[in-house]
Amino acid sequence: MRKHTALSLSILLLCVMLLSCGIFNLGGKFSPPTWIQGTWSDALDVTSYIFESDNVTQSIAGYEINLGLAYIGATVTETSNDSLYEFSIDQAGSV
Repeated sequence: MRKHTALSLSILLLCVMLLSCGIFNLGGKFSPPTWIQGTWSDALDVTSYIFESDNVTQSIAGYEINLGLAYIGATVTETSNDSLYEFSIDQAGSV
């Protein structure tokens, strides 16, 4: 029993270390252009988007949704130019 507990703790510690080092990058579905990176809010400051170099987070009334993790199995299609950045998320045939 003691060996099983030690092995389980070792595996858990290894996973935590690997995740914290970024070896398993669960993001990367998004690649917003540099000009949009930062936080953008609507006029009422209810909904905002946080654009990072490899992820997008949506915040609605204080509740955050990491879109890179929420749609980990989805296909993300992006379109961007000097004044437009848009994306669509296709998950199980729903866009």
